Amino acid sequence: MRASLNIATLPRRRRWIDFLTRAVMALGAAAVAAVIVLMLAFLVQVAAPLFLPAAIAPSTELSLPAGHAKLLRVHPSGDAALRVDADGRISIFALSDGAQLQSRWLDATVVAAKPVFLANDLHAVLDSAQQLWLLQTVQRGGARRPSPELNILFGGRPIPVGAVIDYDLAQQADGTLKLALLSPTALQVRRLPAPFTTVAPSGGAQSHTLEDGAERVLFGPGGRWLFTLGGTGATVWSIAPRVGLQPFANTPLPGALPLHSATPLLGRQSLLIAGDGGVAQWSLSRAGGRPHLALVRTFPLAAAPRTMVAERQRKGFVVLDETHNLHLGHATSGRILAHRKGTVGMDAALALSPQADLLLALEPSGKLHRIPLLNAHPEVSWATLFSKVQYESYEEPAHIWQSAAAHTDFEPKFSLAPLLFGTLKAAFYAMLFAAPVAVMGAIYTACFMAPGMRRWVKPTIEMMAALPTVVLGFLAGLWLAPLIEANLAATAALFLLVPGGMLLFAGLWRRLGENFRKRCEGWQGLLAVAPMVGLAAAAIHLAPTIESAWFGGDLKAWLFAVHGIDYEQRNALVVGLAMGVAVIPLIFAIAEDAIHAVPPHLADASLALGATRWQTVTRVILLTASPGIFSALMIGLGRAVGETMIVLMATGNTPITDFSIFQGMRTLAANIAVELPESEVGGTHYRLLYLTALLLFAMTFAFNTAGDLVRERLRMRFGSL
Repeated sequence: MRASLNIATLPRRRRWIDFLTRAVMALGAAAVAAVIVLMLAFLVQVAAPLFLPAAIAPSTELSLPAGHAKLLRVHPSGDAALRVDADGRISIFALSDGAQLQSRWLDATVVAAKPVFLANDLHAVLDSAQQLWLLQTVQRGGARRPSPELNILFGGRPIPVGAVIDYDLAQQADGTLKLALLSPTALQVRRLPAPFTTVAPSGGAQSHTLEDGAERVLFGPGGRWLFTLGGTGATVWSIAPRVGLQPFANTPLPGALPLHSATPLLGRQSLLIAGDGGVAQWSLSRAGGRPHLALVRTFPLAAAPRTMVAERQRKGFVVLDETHNLHLGHATSGRILAHRKGTVGMDAALALSPQADLLLALEPSGKLHRIPLLNAHPEVSWATLFSKVQYESYEEPAHIWQSAAAHTDFEPKFSLAPLLFGTLKAAFYAMLFAAPVAVMGAIYTACFMAPGMRRWVKPTIEMMAALPTVVLGFLAGLWLAPLIEANLAATAALFLLVPGGMLLFAGLWRRLGENFRKRCEGWQGLLAVAPMVGLAAAAIHLAPTIESAWFGGDLKAWLFAVHGIDYEQRNALVVGLAMGVAVIPLIFAIAEDAIHAVPPHLADASLALGATRWQTVTRVILLTASPGIFSALMIGLGRAVGETMIVLMATGNTPITDFSIFQGMRTLAANIAVELPESEVGGTHYRLLYLTALLLFAMTFAFNTAGDLVRERLRMRFGSL
């Protein structure tokens, strides 16, 4: 009897080859796993800082001259600060050591001081003689040794304003200023020349009589609106050059309004207004046709707010309450992010650095608290990413992705819901078109097609998988989308007439003679090309007649007029067709191999027992091949979810949550491709794009894992056939 061979009996050279082969394969598998793990770890590392909690760090203290500060403002350079005291002293000091860099005196007592809206370096000071001084801080000395310098504009002379309760200034695009003055009986707006002239300004004014006892005036967005607060509530005013001041609806506000209780947020679309229970955000709204302030959200606090200061570049703010506690919040995310107990005196003046990473608190005793703020990504929370958010100037909460705008007052909108929805929508319509065509084509090719024809069809379809998706996206966006838009009725007729006509052709085929059908066995697909082309030609020919008779000659206009459906040229229909063409070869190849690999004796046994060919396919072959078919569908779905170039070029890239087949979308992959080159490294937008990549990775991993689990269950159930 011949002895069986084992590895020890093989030649030495063969054993070494087998060992090296196994080692290389194991190393390759380990390398693939390591790359996936490292890629996942890198994505997590970049995205994780988005969810680190904010904090108010312990403060360091400096000693400055005593005095009651009416204004504390950090210079745009971030290394010095401007201080305006009630006794008329104006000084600039270094933030590093408190050293005084420059000091000047106004021969007057300061009543109020505030920065000029829409200007980084201008400040307006009101004295007890009802005069307004305009200050400018400039940077001198070059980039190596910069030194801030203080100037008094308009030739060093003040502007008489009369008896006023409050005032505000806004700089216009041409350099001129708007000055709003609130007196006990009237609201007045003056237009001042550019502040660098040496002549004291004078000129006409717009005015309006007041009867509600307002206490506060603030310019609104762009300097085109005014807000007055106090008395009966808040009133929005329009500033029109020819019409004058126009008041709109008055909004009742809860509680009294002392002068320190309202702080505008960046862009002045919103105001933070203090109350006994905390802080409320009120935003300019045009709902109902009349502009008014609408309550957006509230920030409950344990103690009543005393002083508030808003960030210059974001929608964040800091509140000092009556119990000396500091609270760090953010408007868009609707959260109080951090607290710190008992660090600052109740009468301290507050200022934030331009980057909002340092809080200054200056007490009347001269003690300056420098408080670091750890708050890199306040806009991001699970609620802002996936829940509806009430944004400024929006009538209701919404899912919106809008990472940039044309102006610096922009409120970032980082909802991932439209991107996630767009990804699933694109994949759904692609699979809706690709899955039936690919699976049915695989069944016919493997079970019914003649071997000679299969040898040509299968390689041809598989070669389509090598077609670059950028070519498909280019054709879809620049050729297919305009073609479908110009022939929408013909496209609809094709989808209805061709499938219906082919079913009718199949019924007629069964009525032909049996001898003829046997001679054509396996070649029916080739014979069906002629009627399919004829049906397509008929649909295109009849489309204008159908459109004129049923849709008033314009199907797009009919859809909008009757059903309110707006047709976008680059939409889910175009994406479904183009991405379906990319996915079909992949699904077809895997599914066809799985069906063709079913052992022939199973089909022979079924036919021998009297089953028809179709019964054998549906009840034996497909069940046995179901794990492979399901794998093909899941791999195709993963390809559709991660597709980039087609959706980038053929969707319009509009991040909306509309499931209509005639509307576009923006997917996670396309969003990364569009916005990553323009994002700031390390910024919130940059990290959010990596978070979307991580989410895309998790989605494809979930789909593949679910596919493996279902495939194993199908294999266990039907593997014994």
